Amino acid sequence: FNEAWGQFKTQEITEWTKQYDPTRLVNPASGGNHYTIGDILDLHHYPHPEMFLYDAQRATVLGEYGGIGWANKEHLWEPDRNWGYVQFN
Repeated sequence: FNEAWGQFKTQEITEWTKQYDPTRLVNPASGGNHYTIGDILDLHHYPHPEMFLYDAQRATVLGEYGGIGWANKEHLWEPDRNWGYVQFN
């Protein structure tokens, strides 16, 4: 599940996935609604990289960060509408 969008039966689905193929790492929730199950604790932080949680029983990863906009006016169709949490010139 990505950032809890449509997330349901997280523990049940994680356990089923691990039983189906125990050779693979299971990421129960990417970037939100963290549970103490699965093999991976997947964090998202914007705009800069930051590891704000830790679980000694699982691999902790920074699955997403960024949202950094660089408005290179020569390469944008709409230079005044460049998106980003922060902007650089």
